[in-house]
Amino acid sequence: MSRVGCYICNYNGKDYAGKCIQSVLEQVKIDENFRLYLVDNASTDGTGEYIRERFKEQVCIIQNPINRGGAGGFNTALKDAIDRNYDYVILLDNDIIVEEGCISAFIQYMDSHPDTGCVGAKIMIMDRPDYIQEFGGQLDFERYDLIKNYWYELDRGCQDVIESDWVSSCALIARMDAVRKTDLFPEENFLYWDDIEFTYQIKLAGYRVASLASAKVYHKGKKKPVTTTANGYYGMRNRIKFFSRYEAEERLPHLCENMLDEYFQIFFGSASKGFHAANSSRMSALDDFVHKHYGKADADKIYAMDEKEDQVRRIAAGHELVFVELPVKEEPRLMEAVGVLCRRLHEIGDVARIAAVVSPSMLEEMQKRLRRYYDQEIEFTDKVSEGALVFRPCGHFREVEEDICPVVWFDKYLNCVGNHEDFARVRAYPYIKEFFVRIHYEWLMKGILAERGRVRRGGDGKRGMFWVGSGYDGKRGMF
Repeated sequence: MSRVGCYICNYNGKDYAGKCIQSVLEQVKIDENFRLYLVDNASTDGTGEYIRERFKEQVCIIQNPINRGGAGGFNTALKDAIDRNYDYVILLDNDIIVEEGCISAFIQYMDSHPDTGCVGAKIMIMDRPDYIQEFGGQLDFERYDLIKNYWYELDRGCQDVIESDWVSSCALIARMDAVRKTDLFPEENFLYWDDIEFTYQIKLAGYRVASLASAKVYHKGKKKPVTTTANGYYGMRNRIKFFSRYEAEERLPHLCENMLDEYFQIFFGSASKGFHAANSSRMSALDDFVHKHYGKADADKIYAMDEKEDQVRRIAAGHELVFVELPVKEEPRLMEAVGVLCRRLHEIGDVARIAAVVSPSMLEEMQKRLRRYYDQEIEFTDKVSEGALVFRPCGHFREVEEDICPVVWFDKYLNCVGNHEDFARVRAYPYIKEFFVRIHYEWLMKGILAERGRVRRGGDGKRGMFWVGSGYDGKRGMF
């Protein structure tokens, strides 16, 4: 019988941790083949005492002396699982509720698929239990981004197993033989991209990585509104760090140019909405990547979020009825934009009615499509009132080539082209972008090449995570 260690990572979340532990205990027996652990990152809310008193010997508490973050907490778990010589390790965030049958589904799948190194759960939104938060994902080496399956979609059923490049560490099971062939979680990330790198290492080691629908969990996720620029900082720094390590050598110029292209797109959009602190923090993230300043960011690089300049609210002010044109062709990013805009108009509250503009022949089909992106009731019409406010979706506002004022272009980031001045600024976009890319290319490429050299040396003098096989062959992730 397989021996399994299940580890829950916690920091100041005793109530969540208690519920997570209870959901595990309701479906497994604690014995020599299954042990449950709480890795506590130096909590100050009395988590240790609470868990010991409530669960007694059913849970073993491993106490980290300092808060090492999610990556550090899970590395404590993995090192303990290696020492105890488990067959499998299960990792859970503390704000997870494990649905009945999840643990057995995890173990049975691993037992029957010895070629599989890691399996992730089907992660549902705890506060909206009919919606999928994510279900595995792939890496996009063209756009250098993540492809997240069923991202925040209503659950209408999905395939039971999805082959993945990575899975989220908030709920996964891993084969310990595969774990031993990795360098564990990159703690220097501090936040974000650490679980992606850990599970992708398992795939590079020759194992399958998959996502299993019959292993379902519910995730509370973010519990507080975003108040600082930390997400943008760590997301930008650690994302380029990841792809610098894993892209093929001959494609590094492509990586550098594409990253700069996208970063300018982000900077341009944020500046148009008045997010200057966010842009300053992201620029610090790029500079820290170039100079290899990893770990927790210096305090002077993380700012309070800017007062939001809400373009949608400003444009919609004084309009009780707003018309939103639906795209004629099936294009997910346009429908996603419509869903985002409708939610924002609903949040504003000043707009009493939203009417989706669609031809009668497409009405039934478009009603079904829109429901995937916006689940509130909405009016549908094929006529626009004279003098009414009309929004038209676009892929991204930088792509706008026609001034249709007073009709307003908008994208899924709620960048808007609402007047002639906005259009003139957008038309200048390609020229400003070309200048931005040109002056930053050599600087960023220096950071990319330095990261490659750092990886070959093993970063901290230890074996590099990419020594798979006999040596570097120019392919992704193979050093």
